[in-house]
Amino acid sequence: MNIALVYATNSGNTYVVAGIIKEMLLSAGHQVDIASALDADPNILKDKDLILLGSSSWDWQSETEGRLEGHPLLSMKRFLEKIKDASLTSHKVALFGCGDTDFQHFCGAVDHLSQFVDDHGGKEITKPLRVDKFYIDINAKMEQVKAWAKDLAGKLS
Repeated sequence: MNIALVYATNSGNTYVVAGIIKEMLLSAGHQVDIASALDADPNILKDKDLILLGSSSWDWQSETEGRLEGHPLLSMKRFLEKIKDASLTSHKVALFGCGDTDFQHFCGAVDHLSQFVDDHGGKEITKPLRVDKFYIDINAKMEQVKAWAKDLAGKLS
């Protein structure tokens, strides 16, 4: 299966999670094109069977909208803006994010991504991965990511 994986990271946790997911999917025989949302060209989605989107969640202060806790990083928001006219009806989609349950909107970026996918006709094929405090007990969190990616790979077979 031909897969596009686009992620947005702030502290590097989502980058590491994206890398683990990529390696697990590659080892299952899939082709994976990966890019940071900061640099991703919208054409990365062209001719892909699966689109993976991931972002850490962030707390924004907007002059017009006020406080925006639990939103995707600005780089992901900008990538979504670039693909806002795209239809996702022919794509399977999976979502992931890193967050912290100490915040009110834990992994809220995933909720925004899910709404974007729904608004554009995409179909999520698995429950989103939400990683809490990746930096605490990294080995356990890596196992959580690997298990999710293995399950995802199984759904693609």
